[in-house]
Amino acid sequence: MSVNTNADRIARDFFAAFRSGDVRSMTSLCDERATIRHVAGDFPRTQRFERSEGHVVSIGRTLWTEMLTSFETLEHRVLWVESDADGNCACSVEMKGVQTRPYAGIPSRGGRMDLPVLYLFKHNDAGKISEIAAYWDGREMRRQLAAVA
Repeated sequence: MSVNTNADRIARDFFAAFRSGDVRSMTSLCDERATIRHVAGDFPRTQRFERSEGHVVSIGRTLWTEMLTSFETLEHRVLWVESDADGNCACSVEMKGVQTRPYAGIPSRGGRMDLPVLYLFKHNDAGKISEIAAYWDGREMRRQLAAVA
């Protein structure tokens, strides 16, 4: 059961903005110094990870904009949200879309993507997101988009 309903609401607002392609609103939910880390694991064979890390106002905006422009009807469906009194929030999200442009070095072949993603948010005392981490299986994403056999 979620303890911090404000953290839950902010996380859900973040994904609502993502679904509508509103990167400005996504960014406005974050502290101006908020950090982001996207980690795409290459499971299970290599235990290799691809990371993108930096600040939301630079790396975050770039990653989100690239994703939104590379996938037709990109969806982030929230499956569950759990938070605690300290401002930590975990979200299980289903990410779906049809690739229409190159993304992360993967050429566009019209492939469909349907992946589980774990998002971890940290909220500060002002009620803003101060940290975002997202984890998914990068190998499976490339397989679904027909970038690897």
